Order: sequence, then C-alpha cells, then structure tokens
Amino acid sequence: MDNNGRTKMKTSQFIEAHERALSGAIRLLPSENMMSPEAKAAYCSDIEGRYHTKFYAGKSAILQLIDHVSDLAKQVFHANHAFVTPISGNVCDLSALIGFTKAGDKVAITSFLVGGYPFNIERFERKRVDIPWNKITFNIDLDATLERIRQDCPALVILGTSFIMHPIPGVREIANAVHEAGGILAYDGSHPLGLIAGGEFQDPLTEGVDLLFGSTHKSFFGPQGGIILTNDDAIRSRLEPVIGADPDAGVVLVDNPNPGRIAALGVALEEMFDHGPVYAQQVVANTRALQETLASTSLGTCLAGPEAGLTDSHQVVAMLKEEKDAIQIMQSLEACGIFCDAGIRFGTAESTRLGYTEAEMSQIGQWIGIVLDPSTGDEELEQISNEVSRLAAEHVQVVL
Repeated sequence: MDNNGRTKMKTSQFIEAHERALSGAIRLLPSENMMSPEAKAAYCSDIEGRYHTKFYAGKSAILQLIDHVSDLAKQVFHANHAFVTPISGNVCDLSALIGFTKAGDKVAITSFLVGGYPFNIERFERKRVDIPWNKITFNIDLDATLERIRQDCPALVILGTSFIMHPIPGVREIANAVHEAGGILAYDGSHPLGLIAGGEFQDPLTEGVDLLFGSTHKSFFGPQGGIILTNDDAIRSRLEPVIGADPDAGVVLVDNPNPGRIAALGVALEEMFDHGPVYAQQVVANTRALQETLASTSLGTCLAGPEAGLTDSHQVVAMLKEEKDAIQIMQSLEACGIFCDAGIRFGTAESTRLGYTEAEMSQIGQWIGIVLDPSTGDEELEQISNEVSRLAAEHVQVVL
C-alpha cells in the first residue's frame, strides 16, 4: 500500500503475469480457446462500450451489426433463427428454463457427476430429473433415458455434457419421446459447438431438437458468450421475450448484450466460413492422436469410454476416483507447462488453432506420461519443461 492506502500493484501487471504464464505453456483446456487478432480487435473496438437501442442516437450501425451476426449464425449452423444476445452459456440455459417451464415442472438434465451443467434448478422451483448415464460407453443410456422421459414427462430435456467425447445416441428417438410427452428438447452444444459449425460432429437441429445453444468460446473460437439456434418459428417466438434484449418489450435476462462481444462473434463466424471444416477435422485428428498416446501411459486405465472407440470431439477425459489425485495431476503438469483442468480433461481446440499437428500431440502425450511417472527425476522434469517451452514458442499465432 502507498501512503494513500492504495495498492502499489497495477492492473497491467496481472495481465502481463497471465500472458507470461500462457506464452510458455501448451494449453489443453477444453473449455477455452483463442480468438484471432481480428476478432480481438472487433471486441476492443469503440463498439464495445456502446449500447444497442434506438433510445440512444448513433446506433444504426450497431443495430445492423446485430442483425448481420444473427444472419451469419443462421448460415453457419443452417438454422432458421439465431439469438446472439445471450452473454453466456449460463444465460442460454436460463432462457430455456424460463421460456419453456414453470414452477413445479420437471427438467431432465445430465448429472453434474458426469459433466452435466451444475444448474441449480431447484432454486427456480423446478424439479431436476437426472438423465441416465452409461459408464461403459461414457454417454447417455438411450433405453433408460427414453423410459425416464415417458415415465416423468419432463417439460424440458437438456441433452449435453461438458465431458462429451462422442455424439449423443438416439437424438431423433429422444425428440419423439419428449414431444409425445408434451415437452421441449434442447441440446447444450457448448463444448462441441465449433465442431458442429465445422460439420465434424452431429447436427442436433437436423436430428429433431427444438433448440441448440451453448457458449461460443470452447471448441468454437469466439469471445466468451452464448448463442441460441432453432428452426422452429414457435420456439423462436417463445424465446424472443426472454432473450431478445429489447428494453421496449421489457428486459428479462439481457439488457445490454455487449455489442463488442457480438462484433467479435461475427468475425469468428466469418472465419468459420473460411476454414471451419479444416479446423474441425484437425481438432478431431489431434485429439485422437493425443488419446492414443495417453492410452499407453499411466492414465491409460483411467481414460473414459474406451469401448466407444477413439474420441469424436475436441477432448479426452480421464476419470479418477479421488479428487485429490486429479488436482495433483493437474498441478504436476502445470509445473511443466502443460495445462489441463481438475477434471483431467485434455482439449485440443486452442492448440489446433495455433497449428499443432498430430505428431506434436503424440509428443505431448509422451511428455504427460513421463511427468506423471513416479520414477521421473527432477532433471528429466526440467528437461521436459524446457521442451514444452520450446514447442510453445513455435506456436504463438492463430493459423486456423
């Protein structure tokens, strides 16, 4: 503190410390990605600090921008309607909850224990119903899910998990069951959204879901935020009052959707047109290369869903029984410059953006195995840290 009681630290110092930590690291966090310089510039343009309503003069370009980005989203995802106003994936969940359920209704969602969204549904006076899970295939249990839907008749069913490695089976059958029970089917595509956009994952909207939503900064390489898509006119009409961000109609979840964020999303959507399929294909190839190498390490027996084959997504998951073991693994890898999360998920979306290849992913998998080997000495750990820094220094700019 200085003599005036103000901290001597500058905000810029924390930003610099964060960027130093990233610059020498290999980032394998499945929940994060990297915007292009063009998208960052759009985010930090003058638009970022402005409002979006006709109440304020000079907003014609911003209002047109929001319509433009909505149209881009519809084109990329082959959807009839798109909302780019949600400021987070959480707001997308809330939109579905408020738009399609009422107090006392049942909502079916994957358990948090297997990667379901930690949604405090009870706080909104809804009743949570867990979607059955198959630990062998590491996916929903289709037959049990259909039976639960028919038995409980939830008003809203949300498919999806943050541990997603393969397409969800039987989406068309689930949609039919939900609709017969009078409910709405949503697909939380937060994690595979970039792969869906790139045509390398299942397309939920063509498989019968009522709405696809998710965050735009995981496998999709946009800013932190959310997006909602639907082909159904009635669904769109029910969502508009909840998420439309129109003060004249009354605010529910979003007042200011942050035009700078929407501008950055627009740039990312345009980039998806240019190289989305190539990016998505490379993400899956990189993830499979990493998975195959990890299978031969001490994590091999912990990798989720081996019976389902190689991953179809941007991530590999290792399921550990003890949380303390998972945290220890994360910290040991972080000390050597390899970043994963405490769920022991390894994602390749950001590294793919930076130009990493299958061969490099295999090398990284080998390093992970060595770091986690109890017999590895300090000198070898230091050597791996240096190799990690060297490789990271070769991949500092977005290329895909």
